[in-house]
Amino acid sequence: MVVWNPWHGCHKISPGCANCYVYRRDESIRCGVPFAFRQTGAVFIKEGKVYRLERKLHIPQAKKSGYSYTPGSNSGAAIKYQLPDRNELFTRLSRSDFRSRFHLTEKDKAYVREKGMDTIRSHARDFVEKRLSSEAPENDGKQTPMKGHPVFIAQHATACCCRGCLEKWHNIPSGKVLTQAEQEYIIYS
Repeated sequence: MVVWNPWHGCHKISPGCANCYVYRRDESIRCGVPFAFRQTGAVFIKEGKVYRLERKLHIPQAKKSGYSYTPGSNSGAAIKYQLPDRNELFTRLSRSDFRSRFHLTEKDKAYVREKGMDTIRSHARDFVEKRLSSEAPENDGKQTPMKGHPVFIAQHATACCCRGCLEKWHNIPSGKVLTQAEQEYIIYS
């Protein structure tokens, strides 16, 4: 009986296996290059039965199998990355049709004036800690509502709404717990 898991343990059996992300991941770790899975869900066949592994189970399954989701984390080495230049970042964000659709309404602005920036930052800190800081946030990619609080609007406008956007726009790798400094960076973006 062959035991198989979506991260490792399978064998290259066809030409299609040459481009398997698992082997690219292993090579990137050997070379010290950051690698992130694009979590879309995994489908695999075992003993003739089709199984689907939900996105939220990818990282826990990787941990169970003894493999790190984050390059270098098995050795304790930190992932090296560089935050983007703020002027360059905001120029890129302004060219995004999606990002430039987010604006505070008069109601949102009144709420900010009424509560004050200290309270709004406190809300932002709470949202970032609860919704973004873990290595595998629940409902990642969908955890920040599109409306309902000025912080949510700001998170979408600045691409700080999910781990995928943080990785794409801010170079903060997904699959790791956000440091306090990274959380503060997000709050003040």
